[in-house]
Amino acid sequence: IPSDAPFYGRLEGVMVFEIAKDSPAWQAGLRRGDVISSLNRVPTPNVPTFVEAANQMQGQLLLSVHRGSQAAYLVIK
Repeated sequence: IPSDAPFYGRLEGVMVFEIAKDSPAWQAGLRRGDVISSLNRVPTPNVPTFVEAANQMQGQLLLSVHRGSQAAYLVIK
């Protein structure tokens, strides 16, 4: 998470900087600026951990996503 982001120092996760419109993630509701703190309930405190977890998973993905003052789970099929 960049040091100027609102979550900096309060949340560990991976911030979304770019997302392709009409991708499965976009259709599930993921947006630029969202912070993903877990993937299928596996904590993702940094990009290497996120990529490693994503590469090992098959099927749908359950993301714990933080946006502004809200948090939600998104399912990507």
